[in-house]
Amino acid sequence: MKPAVYIYKKTADNGQELKYSLRSLDNLTNWNGEVFIAGDTEGWFSDNVQVIDGFTNLDHEYSDTQSKLTAITNDDRVPDEFIFLNDDFYIAELTEIEPLHGGKLEGKPGKNAWQQSKHDTAAYLQAQGINQPLDYAIHVPMPLNKHKLAGILDILERRPQLMMRSLYGNLYDIGGELHQDQKTSSGKLKTGRLLSTKRFSPELIKLFPNKSIFEKETT
Repeated sequence: MKPAVYIYKKTADNGQELKYSLRSLDNLTNWNGEVFIAGDTEGWFSDNVQVIDGFTNLDHEYSDTQSKLTAITNDDRVPDEFIFLNDDFYIAELTEIEPLHGGKLEGKPGKNAWQQSKHDTAAYLQAQGINQPLDYAIHVPMPLNKHKLAGILDILERRPQLMMRSLYGNLYDIGGELHQDQKTSSGKLKTGRLLSTKRFSPELIKLFPNKSIFEKETT
C-alpha cells in the first residue's frame, strides 16, 4: 500500500480538479489512505492533507515541476514507494495502479513544445542504448520510487526539456501495459477507469459526489 503524492499549482477555480481527484482516490486498491501535496494550498484543505514545502514556485512549467519533485524526494515523511498524480487525474473504477505506457515514444520536432520534448526524450534514450523507448507521459497515476526519481532529477538538471516520466519508465525498465490515454479537451469526460481533464468538468460532480477526508467539513 502506498500514499498518493501530488504536485499542485494554484488555479483560478481554487483547485476544483484537485478536489475531485482526491475524492476519486477511494477507487485505488493499493493506496494506503495518505495524501501528500507538493505545491500551493487551498482554503478547503483539511488537516489530513500533508503539505510538502521546500520548493520554489517558478513560471517555467518544467522548472516548477522539477522543483516540486525535488521537494518530494527530500521529504522524510514520503516513503520510498508512492503513487504520483497530477491534480487532473481521476480514478473512476476500482483499480490497482501499476505501470502504464502509451506505446512507442516519438515526437514531431518543431511542431510544439510538447512534441519537441517527446522527440528530444526519445533521442536521449536511444543514445543510452534504448532503441525503442516507450511513452510514459500519459495522463494516469504512476508508481514511483523516491530514490530512483532523484536520479532522474539529476538528468533533468542538465536537460530540463526532457520528460521525467518517460525517462523514469525507460531507464529503470519498469515495463507495464499499453494504455489508451483518456484525457479530454472538452467538458465531456471520456470513458474508462483512469480519466483526465484539461479543465474542470461538471460531470465530475456526479461521478464523485461524496466529500473526501481531505476537504474541510464546511466546504
